[in-house]
Amino acid sequence: TYEDNLSNAGERIVLKDAAGRAIHDFLFDDDWCPSTDGPDYSLTSIDPSVADPNAWGQMQAWRASSHPGGSPGVDDANRAR
Repeated sequence: TYEDNLSNAGERIVLKDAAGRAIHDFLFDDDWCPSTDGPDYSLTSIDPSVADPNAWGQMQAWRASSHPGGSPGVDDANRAR
């Protein structure tokens, strides 16, 4: 669980497994989705069940969450805002 904020300047995101090994590494850019810049909507994968992890470093793989604050623990995959 990530409990911090991503930098408005963008930043590198490294996902690790339980042993601490990097399983994915990509760059995030704050300009990908302007409606997620601030306290309202969260950046979420277009569809995490079919998303290609190799595309996570690209704007097209992301969209705004359906609800302000995101939808932690809830399937938000096919809901457009």
